[in-house]
Amino acid sequence: MKADTKKRIITGALILTALLAMFFVINTAMNAVVRTTVVIDGQTFGLTDRTVELYPLTTDGFEHFAEFERLEELKIVPMAYQLKENARNELAEPGLTREIQRIDEEFADCTDISDVNFLRNNTNLRILDLHGCAFSDMTVIAQMKGLEELNISDTAVTDISLLGGSAALVKLDIRGTGIDDIAPLLACPQLAQIRLDSVDDSTLKQFEEHGITIICDEK
Repeated sequence: MKADTKKRIITGALILTALLAMFFVINTAMNAVVRTTVVIDGQTFGLTDRTVELYPLTTDGFEHFAEFERLEELKIVPMAYQLKENARNELAEPGLTREIQRIDEEFADCTDISDVNFLRNNTNLRILDLHGCAFSDMTVIAQMKGLEELNISDTAVTDISLLGGSAALVKLDIRGTGIDDIAPLLACPQLAQIRLDSVDDSTLKQFEEHGITIICDEK
C-alpha cells in the first residue's frame, strides 16, 4: 500500500513538473511575440520590419517607433489627408467639394501629426514620406544622416536650412510648403532632384549648374 502511495506521489510530481515546463515554454513564446511586435494606431508591426506604411487616425502607439531596429523606409500620411487626396484624384466639382466637407466633418478628430519627435531614434531611415502632416520643425529629420529620399510636401515646414549639407540626400519633395529659400540645398553633395511649386529662372539655372534637376509644378 505504501509503495502504491509513493508511486502515485512520484507520478503526480512528474506530471506537475511536465505541466510547469509546458507553461514555461508557452509563456516564453508569448513573451517573444510581445517583444517582437507592436501595435500602432490599431495595426500590428514587427520590430524588425524594414518598411512601414501607415495612414493613422490617431497617434496611439507612436512611442513604439523608438523600438524599431531595422526600419529603413517609412511613410506616414494622416488618414483624413489621404482620403482628401484620393477624392481630388477621382472626383470633379461639385462632388469634390461635398466629399471634402464630408471628410472634414467625419474625421475632425483625426491626427494631423504636428510633431515628429517620435522619430528621434530612427536615425537609420533612408526613405521618409510625411506628406500631408502638419509639423514644421525639421530638427529630428535633419539628424537622419543616411536619409536619401524625403517627401515633406503639403506640410507646415517653411525653413529647410537644417538640411543644408545632408550628405546622403538624393531626392526631395517640398511642394505645397511655405519654403521660399532653397539655397541651403546647394550644399547637399548627392542631391539630384527637387520637386517644388515654382522657382525663378536664376535659381533654376544655379541648381542646374550644380547638376540638380528641379521639377516645377507651377500653379
